[in-house]
Amino acid sequence: MADTTHTRRQAQAIARREQLIRTGLRLFSEKGYRGASVRDIARAAGVTEGLLYHYFESKAALFRAVLDQYAPVSAFEDLLRAAATPQPAQRSFDEALRALGREFVARIREYRAFIVTMLTEAPSEPELGAILSDFLRSTNADIARFLTEYRKVGQIDVQIPIDAAARVLQGSLMFHFLMEALRPQSAPAEGDDALDDLFTVLLAGLAPRQTR
Repeated sequence: MADTTHTRRQAQAIARREQLIRTGLRLFSEKGYRGASVRDIARAAGVTEGLLYHYFESKAALFRAVLDQYAPVSAFEDLLRAAATPQPAQRSFDEALRALGREFVARIREYRAFIVTMLTEAPSEPELGAILSDFLRSTNADIARFLTEYRKVGQIDVQIPIDAAARVLQGSLMFHFLMEALRPQSAPAEGDDALDDLFTVLLAGLAPRQTR
């Protein structure tokens, strides 16, 4: 009986935490990091501020949880793991890169309002800027590991600096997203053809050089 009660409480705690993260996503998207107070988020979730602080020690901690769950990180890490060892022996770098890039862009398109709002506020919000910087560094490290696996099996030139290549890939995908997110509503979307062209350029730059 005690085990059942403990399990039920654990499930309730997990559900409550997920509810607070979802509410945080909505409020941060609508009001921005500065505009969404802990009180606002707690009220929208139907809980007390004290209960929110039971799960998250600060607004920054809640934001990090939102970022981890809804920004590209979680889906991105899953795809990176799937694309890396032992996949390089079964899947070409071309296929893996295109799948990775499409997943990354699909994720940031899905949460466009949240990401655009956060990027807009980051320069004037030191706390937010620090959180986003940590996120970008973590994602860049994941990309570097992904690229390293394909260099080990000869699908990326050995002379390519992996850290720089990871920054180029991440920056290119973010630029593609921002061009789409910030375009006027009346302007036609670039679509995935532009994304495919981007991958073609990246693949050409990373391909092993022919030795004579």
